[in-house]
Amino acid sequence: FAVGQTYTTQVILRVREDAGTDKGVKPYEALTSNARANAYSSGVNKGCLKAGTRVTCLEIKEIGSDVWIRIPSGWIAGYYQNKVYVK
Repeated sequence: FAVGQTYTTQVILRVREDAGTDKGVKPYEALTSNARANAYSSGVNKGCLKAGTRVTCLEIKEIGSDVWIRIPSGWIAGYYQNKVYVK
């Protein structure tokens, strides 16, 4: 991943307050208007970005072998537990 590049989510992704699955999940209402337009607004996946969403990388954090990227709305997993979530 590279800062400033645009990527596409491959799966449904939660947006988090910080990098890591132990960090809080951002509610739908806290996402940017662009993210809300590409997220589920109700149901079990409320606030999750849909697969196929284009995101801009603002920052990168590596935690062990996992890679998290910060987008305007928060943090999403780019590469997690040997799976590519964003490319």
